[in-house]
Amino acid sequence: MQQLADTYPNKRIRILTGDGNQKVSALLKEFNWKSSRAVLFLDPYGMAVQWSTLQTIANTQAIDIWYLFPLNAVCRQAAHDLEKVEPYKIRKLNELFGTDQWLEAFYKEDGQEDLFGGTAQAGHRRAVSQEEILRYAQERLKTLFPVVLPPLILPDQGAPYFALFFLSSNPSPKAVSLTKRIASHLLKMHSHGQLGRQTMEVVATDNDLL
Repeated sequence: MQQLADTYPNKRIRILTGDGNQKVSALLKEFNWKSSRAVLFLDPYGMAVQWSTLQTIANTQAIDIWYLFPLNAVCRQAAHDLEKVEPYKIRKLNELFGTDQWLEAFYKEDGQEDLFGGTAQAGHRRAVSQEEILRYAQERLKTLFPVVLPPLILPDQGAPYFALFFLSSNPSPKAVSLTKRIASHLLKMHSHGQLGRQTMEVVATDNDLL
């Protein structure tokens, strides 16, 4: 990050180190969101972004967000056998989704009959696919943000690791229409291989970046 700041000495760049959730929440308090707008890029390490941070962002009603959702990490932590999901993993997933209801949504009781037709053992197995987990995440985000576009799956080929969501916290009908149109256009350009570094720089210079 310091190299980026050194490359653009004429730009106002602040580098904050520490827990990203705490830093973002503290930084947002510095602005009057009735007169400010921003674009926020959330590129977390693993499942670092907490639901409470997303709530703080949504409460501004002034920020557009590109959120790189850690799809592969979520699927790894939500093991197929619930008994293998350790308490600290459950806690991290609770923080990510802002609820423990994902347990009920993801897992169903699974019994195995013994030789006499009774249930020899009963456990809970994950009953949802990766696509269904992603859909659950999308529905959760819709409880916070008035605009949640269908995500872009990354990488384009091979096993999916991330889902890039565009979210907007501004509930104004005009803002909803505009942000949907711009973000949908950018996502479409990417799908056609037309979205490169130069395009993103143009977008960045036309917005107040957080």
